[in-house]
Amino acid sequence: MADITLTSEQTKFLEECEEEFKNRYTEEDNDFMKIKTPEPKKPPIVDPWYNKPRRHD
Repeated sequence: MADITLTSEQTKFLEECEEEFKNRYTEEDNDFMKIKTPEPKKPPIVDPWYNKPRRHD
């Protein structure tokens, strides 16, 4: 792999991004945990429910 040299500005930006996103997609990321562990949804209730009788042709 090629050796990549970053400028000081790029290095600073990279460090800021690493600090900002260090907890992304972890248990400390509240928005992610809301999606990962949602409350189970209740099934829809159809009322009145009835079955049509079978046709005997």
